[in-house]
Amino acid sequence: DSTALQVYANVTNIYDIGRKNGYGIKNSFSFYLKDYTEHNLYDVVYLAYNPSLIYKETLYTAELVLGFDTLVLGKNKFLSSTSIMPRIEYNHSPTLRSLAHLKLQEKRFEREAQEDLDARRIELSYGIQNLLSPRSYLQGNIFYINEDSLRGTNIYVNFDEYKVNGSYANQFTSTYGINLHAQLRNRKYKDFSSGFNSVRDDKGILTTFDVTMKVMPTLRLKLGTSYEYIKSNQERFSYKKHIISAGVIKTF
Repeated sequence: DSTALQVYANVTNIYDIGRKNGYGIKNSFSFYLKDYTEHNLYDVVYLAYNPSLIYKETLYTAELVLGFDTLVLGKNKFLSSTSIMPRIEYNHSPTLRSLAHLKLQEKRFEREAQEDLDARRIELSYGIQNLLSPRSYLQGNIFYINEDSLRGTNIYVNFDEYKVNGSYANQFTSTYGINLHAQLRNRKYKDFSSGFNSVRDDKGILTTFDVTMKVMPTLRLKLGTSYEYIKSNQERFSYKKHIISAGVIKTF
């Protein structure tokens, strides 16, 4: 057993080109750190840069997002990826909108021993959001994900996955708010395992609960907990995970 410190930060800037409704440029930078008190070989540093071009009209917003990600494991670069993602939001009414995206991604591992994990990934998503009040909303999403190997014969690369999730958020007062989230997923691999005499099939559930509290006009405290359970027909891949987290949200 070991404990770890987790830190996540995101900075996003949007610059309008000309009039308010029209084109804009968005830059998003993300940083994630997981630092173990022991087992430092498993320390994680994740960096991501996502520039995008936005076009906004009264009823819809279209965006083309590029992605550049790097993952460092221990002290060595472990994984890098590039992606392109067109997405659109459409307002059916003042309280109802649809969200959809198609993400094409290529993942490449840096170490020769993991090269057979290199993969091309396709993610297709549709969601619908209902504003219940100026302070609360309900949202549901469905996902289809396909991942195919770029090289090698690793049997745990090629898969199809289906996910459905729902969220409820309510900013009860200017000080306190909550967010509830639940997700079901089913991932089916395509290759037969002679060791298990089966094709791997994972089913999972994830639930999260977050509370936010304003401590200053531009600073919020966020406390959260999550529980994940994965049940696989190949028992070694089944697990349960419970996380308790604390963080701050800074606005400018």
